Amino acid sequence: METNATLKIYGVPGMTEWHTALHCKQNITLRLSFTDGAINTGGITPAQYRTSNLAIQDLIESSEEFKSGKIKLLKTYKTAQKLATAKTVKTATKADTVTETPVTPIAEATTAEESPAETATDADGLIAVEVSDIESDGKQYLVKECGVPSKKLLSVAAVLAEAKANGIKFVVKE
Repeated sequence: METNATLKIYGVPGMTEWHTALHCKQNITLRLSFTDGAINTGGITPAQYRTSNLAIQDLIESSEEFKSGKIKLLKTYKTAQKLATAKTVKTATKADTVTETPVTPIAEATTAEESPAETATDADGLIAVEVSDIESDGKQYLVKECGVPSKKLLSVAAVLAEAKANGIKFVVKE
């Protein structure tokens, strides 16, 4: 059985950058870097970590930092990428033995705080997003909402390819 991948954005409020080693279930230590936070006159943007990896999402959500509220789930997005949910994920434990952990299927994820520019999906299953121009607005959307590094978006063709890979179709508004 396959399902669409879910991109989750986790944040650490009050921090602009945070490097940590989360101690998760089964003696697993997960090293993460929460980055891209900012403090300015407009307010505070928390340090963030983005992932669509189900195993990492599960490990973060089972950590004490997430359960206590230090790490918060900021946004959830469905992407066009397909993931197998009936397979198992192999994770190394402290003693370097391999443990198989079954991956549970994702419940229907809803998008938190959808942008007003987003509209319904088209026939290809892509989410149509209105932008005034693909090169600047489209690039900015992919960087901010999908976590795509800006260095991968150096041309209009690259922006369109990344948009399609993330399940998005840009529509230029007139």
